[in-house]
Amino acid sequence: MAILRSFFVSMAFVSVLYADSLSWDKRSDFRPGRMAYGNGILVGVFADTGVGYSSVVSSNGIVWTSFLQETVFTDVSFNGDHFWAGASSGYNGTSGGIMSSIDGKIWSMKNDQPLRFPRITSQGSFILAADDFGYILASTNSGQTWFTTRTNAVGGLNSVSVGNGLFLVSLPYISGDSEMGRVFYSTNGQDWASFEFGKNIRINGVIFVNGQFVAAAVLFDESSNISIPRFLSSPNGHDWTYYDPPHEMGYVGLLSYGAGRFVVNGNADSSYRTNYFWTSTNLVNWERSDLDLGSAGNISGICFGNGTYVVDTSAGIFQSIMWSQLHRL
Repeated sequence: MAILRSFFVSMAFVSVLYADSLSWDKRSDFRPGRMAYGNGILVGVFADTGVGYSSVVSSNGIVWTSFLQETVFTDVSFNGDHFWAGASSGYNGTSGGIMSSIDGKIWSMKNDQPLRFPRITSQGSFILAADDFGYILASTNSGQTWFTTRTNAVGGLNSVSVGNGLFLVSLPYISGDSEMGRVFYSTNGQDWASFEFGKNIRINGVIFVNGQFVAAAVLFDESSNISIPRFLSSPNGHDWTYYDPPHEMGYVGLLSYGAGRFVVNGNADSSYRTNYFWTSTNLVNWERSDLDLGSAGNISGICFGNGTYVVDTSAGIFQSIMWSQLHRL
């Protein structure tokens, strides 16, 4: 397995190593489940505001406003001009589907097919949603027409991404098949191929960065009974490069990218509750920062926008603004 250490040197962003690590400030008691950035605003969804589930909106990551929604959104993405949200059917008696919005406040239904806890991604005219039952809903023309597919996923599809004219969906593992992680990829949303990563590899999240799909994964070592972090990258969903980060990162899960840096949360187990964040410019060398959420804290999402990272947690919204002066080409 190849190990690359200078993968992003020739990419669009040239990053500079900073000695200081992330520091976090709590900004709101709202608890969104997922968040996206676009049109100069941060939009969070699946937010329990105490009076119902809402979308929450901020222009700076500091001041947040909530907008009560009749439909429960479980994920959100921005395609360049609109926010797209996946709504879960049967949750609190609501119907599911795909909805869109310009401002995160007012939403309109674009496809009313029932989906259960869907994940959603979008880029330009490509929009993709995948749910807990293995259903995939895709459009290549900004939601004018849709294709529906079902994979052989067991336990649900946990991450979706789009780039290089490809849809990509990750399946954490295949039950009864030696915990084998798998990705599905397609150019049209109808015909899908798959790639299996091997025994005991779990894929926890995939994003698209500078022409590459990048995945956070865990290799379970049966001999030591520990989780070993892995990162992977691919331009096409089939040819993957493996990166070997510090093992003390533990169980890496939620992955984000902004201002030339990756941010991921790493944990001692799969609970997302040990509150460690790690930053890197190359997927190999990482710096750690802590976020104190208490023993019951859950981290549900990481988003970058307007020069700031924002983290969605069960204790509220936290923000870091450590990279106010960034050097970009």
